Amino acid sequence: MRNSLKSAAALWAESGLTGDYEVWSFGDAPDELAYLVLSGKKMATSSAYECYLAEGEKIPQEGEYSVITDSSDEAVCIIRDTRIRIVPYKDIDAEHAYKEGEDDRSLASYRSVHAPFFEQELALCKKDFSEDSLIVLEEFELVWPKLYMKALNVKDAEAEHKAFTRIPTENGFENPFYGQDLETFRNVTIPQLINESEGINLKKDHVPQTCFMLWREQEIVGIFKVRHCLNEITRTGSGHIGYAIAPAYRNRGYARYGLELAIKELEKMPDFPEKEVYLSCYKSNPASLKVMLKNGAYITHEDQWRYFARIPVRMKEKEDGIQRDRS
Repeated sequence: MRNSLKSAAALWAESGLTGDYEVWSFGDAPDELAYLVLSGKKMATSSAYECYLAEGEKIPQEGEYSVITDSSDEAVCIIRDTRIRIVPYKDIDAEHAYKEGEDDRSLASYRSVHAPFFEQELALCKKDFSEDSLIVLEEFELVWPKLYMKALNVKDAEAEHKAFTRIPTENGFENPFYGQDLETFRNVTIPQLINESEGINLKKDHVPQTCFMLWREQEIVGIFKVRHCLNEITRTGSGHIGYAIAPAYRNRGYARYGLELAIKELEKMPDFPEKEVYLSCYKSNPASLKVMLKNGAYITHEDQWRYFARIPVRMKEKEDGIQRDRS
């Protein structure tokens, strides 16, 4: 708990917010549910009202802030409660189920998961669960940090240069601009990379590729190279997307969300003809494999050094989630 409070205090100070805040994590799946909040899918949670009373805890209030932590007690994000309702379980509607962001986000899925959960939770408080049991419905907004993706551009040259100079070549990610001075990066490298994105002056055996930067508020935390199409070399090798996260920001779910955003950018490209996104990673980098699998990849084959995987193209947005509730 001490590490959790220390990490939460650091994130709170970084955000520039003032006032009081709570520190807590989600039930049996704190990492997955914190990720859903960070990625904007989870905007609500629910808890048994009787358990608040039995445990002497105060009911959340609109306008209150919370720092959400993961299973390692590391602060992930800050939320602010926007709406609090107390309703019988039978009156929970499809809108709330969707905002919970889990599984297929349907009311049927919500009920199939939460009925047994609330039954177990209330039993610990020596209460019985029924359709009339009161449930605290908590809606919130993500306040800090906001993650988003932008294509490489001249306007953001200083921040982009900083990112390229702190992410080395490693684990199959090639960064020939590591250590390059700002002037050369701004005047030579950026125009070169923009030309590559437009298919201009491509090197032999290269395909059009756009560099996308993963931003965390006003700072770049990751670089994603998105190849619009494949040739024989990339089809049997690196695939569509290569990426790296700055060392200081690893193990926070940023790679997973960045890959999700990169795939969305790829699917919008007119010269992307595939029904699947091709990916690969070195066996010495199991974290990257985990990121791919979390994004719906399946392994097609492997060789001595690498795993090769594919992700089916999503014809319409399909949200992912996990079955659990706030505790």
